[in-house]
Amino acid sequence: SQSFVHAPITLLPAILPKKAFKQATDIASVFSSLIDKIARHPSYLEDVLVDVSKNDNYTKGLLQILGEVRKQGDRKQNITLGLFRSDYMLQKSLGPDSKFPTPRFLQVENNTIAASFGGLSSRVALLHAHILQRFHKDVQQSFGDVFLPKNPAIDNLAEAMSKAVEAYAKAEGVDVKKHDLAVMMVVQPGESNAADQRLLEYTLMANHNIRMIRATFNEVSKAYEGTN
Repeated sequence: SQSFVHAPITLLPAILPKKAFKQATDIASVFSSLIDKIARHPSYLEDVLVDVSKNDNYTKGLLQILGEVRKQGDRKQNITLGLFRSDYMLQKSLGPDSKFPTPRFLQVENNTIAASFGGLSSRVALLHAHILQRFHKDVQQSFGDVFLPKNPAIDNLAEAMSKAVEAYAKAEGVDVKKHDLAVMMVVQPGESNAADQRLLEYTLMANHNIRMIRATFNEVSKAYEGTN
C-alpha cells in the first residue's frame, strides 16, 4: 500500500523584496552554467570532494561510482540536459554599515539529482493568485499592493525535456513520433513524491505529446541485463 504526506504550503505568499528576488532569478542561469562546466571535469570534482568523502558516506559513494565509470573509458553522451533547483534563504538587512546593508538571498544548496517541486510549486502559485484575487481588499489592507510573479516552472521543465528529446532524435536520425521516444524518470521504490513527479509527466504529455516512463534502479538494471 502507498501513503502520501501532504506537502506543507502557506495560504498566502511570503512577502519578499522585489530587488532581491530579481537578483536570485537573474543569477539562476549563471549557476546552471557553472554546474554544467564543473560536471564536465570529473578530475576537478574528485579533487574538491575527496576530503568531504572522508566524513560523508553519500559523497564517498558518488565518487566511487564516478571512479568506476571513468575506468570504463569515455562513455559520455553527446547530448545532456540539466534540471537544477537552487534553494535560498533571505538574509535581512543588518544595517547600512554591515555586511548586509540591504536584504539579499543567500544560497543554501543547489540540487542536481532531485530537483523536485516544480509541479507543486506551480500549483501553489496558482492557489496564491486565486486567494489574492478572491480576498484582494483584505490582503491590500494588511500588506498594501502585492505583485505576484508567475511560476512557469512545470511548463519550463517539460519544455526543456521535449527539446532534449528532439535533439536526441535529430542526432540519431529518427522521427520522434514514429519511434515513440519517451523520457525515463528513475524513482525510488514506494516514492512519496509521486504527486509532484506526475505533474511533470502529465505536462510533458499534454504540452509536447511525449510519454514518461517511471522505473526504479532495480527495474532499469534488470531490463539492461535482459538485453545482453
